[in-house]
Amino acid sequence: MSIRRDAAGRLLPDLIELGAMEAFIKKFGVLRGIVNETTGRFNEDAADFTDAQDTLRWAWTGGKNSLADIEAQVRHALDAQASVKAGGIALTIDNLWNLVCVLFLLDYAEGNTAVCANPECPAPSPGTCRLECWRIIPM
Repeated sequence: MSIRRDAAGRLLPDLIELGAMEAFIKKFGVLRGIVNETTGRFNEDAADFTDAQDTLRWAWTGGKNSLADIEAQVRHALDAQASVKAGGIALTIDNLWNLVCVLFLLDYAEGNTAVCANPECPAPSPGTCRLECWRIIPM
């Protein structure tokens, strides 16, 4: 796993909590890294992981550039196969990040992405935000 460095080569340890990254990988798998099929070893770049988080955060708040980035990410990442057995279309995706992007775009299209406008809200996503935040600050 590599750590992000600034232009002078100094470590930037506060960009991502490596323990949180490790817990994510143990629970869900490699986000965008490469897995060696023979050994099962993988390489997940911490800077890449952080970039993915940032893109998703900005897209969640409606950032147009981030939305375009997410759309571009999945534009060529999906492989669709007609499946009689499944009774429809089977979509395959080559990594977890592309799946996250597809699921985000589905939520976005249905209007299920937003954050509380209160910067003090301890849980700013819909469904976890305190109700009084949503009443005070129009979305």
